[in-house]
Amino acid sequence: PLADVVTPNQFEVEQLTGLTIATLEDARKACEALHSMGPSLVFITSVVFDDVQEGSSSDKMISILASKRKTDGTADEVWKIDC
Repeated sequence: PLADVVTPNQFEVEQLTGLTIATLEDARKACEALHSMGPSLVFITSVVFDDVQEGSSSDKMISILASKRKTDGTADEVWKIDC
């Protein structure tokens, strides 16, 4: 790979992968697509999800999503930070 870590924002991820990010599941799929390009760590910055969790405020939050590719065959590690 040309890079081990990438830190694109939501717009850049959508341009790089051709995927639209509206939900957490969309972001996970985009991370998988970026991992397939080589980087083992992906940080998607400035993400605004359309799906609002039940019980949370109706205001949309900006989030950061981090994903670490695991090489042992188990699921990738994913973290979400709401700002």
